[in-house]
Amino acid sequence: MKTCPVCDGAQIGTPFTSLPSFLECRNCGLLFQVRHKDDSSLNRAYEDEEEDASARRIQAEEEERVRYYHDLFERIAEGHPQPGRVLEIGCGTGGLLQRFQKAGWQCEGIEPSPRLRRIAEESFGGSVPIHSERIESIEMDLTSIPYDLIVGIDVIEHLADPVLLPKKCFEWLKAEGTLFLQTPNAGSIRRYLQRESWEQLAPDEHLFIHTAQSLKRLLESTGFREVEVIPFSGSTTDSPARSV
Repeated sequence: MKTCPVCDGAQIGTPFTSLPSFLECRNCGLLFQVRHKDDSSLNRAYEDEEEDASARRIQAEEEERVRYYHDLFERIAEGHPQPGRVLEIGCGTGGLLQRFQKAGWQCEGIEPSPRLRRIAEESFGGSVPIHSERIESIEMDLTSIPYDLIVGIDVIEHLADPVLLPKKCFEWLKAEGTLFLQTPNAGSIRRYLQRESWEQLAPDEHLFIHTAQSLKRLLESTGFREVEVIPFSGSTTDSPARSV
């Protein structure tokens, strides 16, 4: 790949000697790996329960995430005083959606991991639709009311096509709807302090790690307006960490 997949910048470098698969755009700061859009090994990591280490980790941390889900919901709902229709992409066990449901929201989720999806479906008792398809293949029924809010927590960095998620979300949202994304920050201080040992440099998981500049550019290129990027620090087991 000779140009950046987000800004088309031609100045591409290799910032990590021990991780040559990661490239960096000198224009917008995006860190990315060149992978095929139908990468079967990446798909298997989400669909094969024996390989789904991420799902097992999330399940094990669920009790520790209670406070995190509460704080994250408060932050997201801050701009939505009236409940509406919400879709969470990569909803995991449904912990965040449970907060929305208790607040009166009409909820739906997308979760490709069989392990996490089963837990979510059981916790809601069938009251919340949890779609099993991956974002790459799912087709939502837009004959009903579009979504007021779509949430994607630590999802966009895993997708082989960087444009796919914001493009689909723009189609699924109401004209005045909101997309809330959380993703690692390639411009964070921790990235520069830890260098190659930065935990977000996961070759088998993170294909695109955005800076504030690259994420804003991506969202605006797919139709979004009034894009606000707010850096946070923390983890999913202590406080909201909307990294970009």
